[in-house]
Amino acid sequence: MLILGDSVTWSAGYGWDHGVTKAAGEVLGLAGSGLIGDSGATGQGYGAVAFGGAFFGNGFATTLDAVPVDRQGYALRVGVPAVTAGTTPLNGFSFGVTGQAPQLDPAAAYDWHLYTASAPGGGSLRGYRRIVSATTISIGQTLSAVATATPPVGLEHTVLHFNASPTSPAGVQQEMRLDDVQNTSIFYSRVIKPGATGVTVSSLGLGGNPTKNFYNQVYAAMSPAGRTAYLSNLVDGGTGKLNVMLAEGFNDRNDRTLSLNGVDFGYTQAGFRDNITTLIGLMRSDWSAAGKSGRSLVHARRHVSG
Repeated sequence: MLILGDSVTWSAGYGWDHGVTKAAGEVLGLAGSGLIGDSGATGQGYGAVAFGGAFFGNGFATTLDAVPVDRQGYALRVGVPAVTAGTTPLNGFSFGVTGQAPQLDPAAAYDWHLYTASAPGGGSLRGYRRIVSATTISIGQTLSAVATATPPVGLEHTVLHFNASPTSPAGVQQEMRLDDVQNTSIFYSRVIKPGATGVTVSSLGLGGNPTKNFYNQVYAAMSPAGRTAYLSNLVDGGTGKLNVMLAEGFNDRNDRTLSLNGVDFGYTQAGFRDNITTLIGLMRSDWSAAGKSGRSLVHARRHVSG
């Protein structure tokens, strides 16, 4: 599932994405987390969080111009588009499993899926697992370094497998963490439980803004290739089906600019409808460009009309 909208989508980590993930996990189970970037554009969901590259410093560049030029159109466009390490190896980008979601046991085995691009000549990264409690941090499984490169099309997809950590105290947060990251931009990542079935929930939001601004500043601001890659990566390894929930309308009440196709002002029913249907139309076009069947993309709308 992908939830799109304003601050109700991901506000302070407790937006609709959090609630939908919790409910889906209780009814259908969770196969893993959604796609999360250390960006401010993606909600952290329920039981999982990406952090350390941007919000905790660690030397990573956090501007669009640090991303390889031919992949800047793939970057999420709000806040931090990606976290980038240059020629000096950096560490500290993490994906935490918090223990909040019962279906995502911090001590379980996980595959950490990273979506990256590298400078000419390629780069590298190394993963390890650490166990975090209120008083101690201990190092678990440490992996060998792997090379990164930029494929001819799309983003580099690297999967780091971590075995179960049975000695971890119940409910203690564990982190999949990167060390020695070099010449690599990290766009977003997720964890998947090998062999698990269920739902994954991702989200993109633009707080305090109407649908038109979300369209222009977040979704359509990515390149066509970047959008098709993002949609494809949402369903990578799953059923290939994507349910999209639109949580827009509250901020549209104050949108006194013409809608995307100039139908009427954004706060009117006609203008709001134009903005919503234009967003849906572009997503369906991108889904088709990604080689997906139109029947495998479903939109559900939840909004307050002007």
